Amino acid sequence: LLARARVVNASRLFLFVQFEIEDPHGRQILQGTSHGEIRQVEPSPPPPPAELRPVEEATYSTPDPYLRTVRSKIASPEMLGEQGGFNFLNAYLEGRFVTPFEELTGCRIVALDERQAAVTMTMPASEWLCRFSRSVAPGAIAALANSTSHAAGLMLLQPGQSFAGLAESAHFFRAVPADGRLLRAEGKGVMYGRGLAMADVKVYDADGQLAAAVQGLA
Repeated sequence: LLARARVVNASRLFLFVQFEIEDPHGRQILQGTSHGEIRQVEPSPPPPPAELRPVEEATYSTPDPYLRTVRSKIASPEMLGEQGGFNFLNAYLEGRFVTPFEELTGCRIVALDERQAAVTMTMPASEWLCRFSRSVAPGAIAALANSTSHAAGLMLLQPGQSFAGLAESAHFFRAVPADGRLLRAEGKGVMYGRGLAMADVKVYDADGQLAAAVQGLA
């Protein structure tokens, strides 16, 4: 996949960016926009040293997550078509199947409500999910929300049905420190008419504060 982005407008306070993603054949598969707030780093970083000295690389008892052996077992698409969304997801909840994404990030389903078409997922706020600071990267939070939105949509499917994502919007309300505690995402799917589904997702930090909200359309 190839991602391109460009700054459309910028000021001292805000930033507006457009981006697109292409598949290996050069076909555009996604486009979107991003609005960001520009903040001062607090406390201000110290001035750079006069001389940069080599830093000894850290060593860990286990390989980096992306280098670890993949032991995942994925449910077949036929199972979804034959048994419907709830039974499909319940197999993951019971631990009969594990996705590579779950192994990499620790994101997993912890509760399903068939009557409400609701799903709850968690993900540890790991330092592996940081980017330029000690806060969990917004993209990692969005990935948790997207997984929950997708699962909420699957909860609406009866045997023989399927869906395709059309649009998604995400809003971030606070930084989440990478302290190892669990992020919790709660999603609910609603069907409109005969073929339009919407999923609302809210992501909370370990203290129960709202960190992000996502709305998906399929």
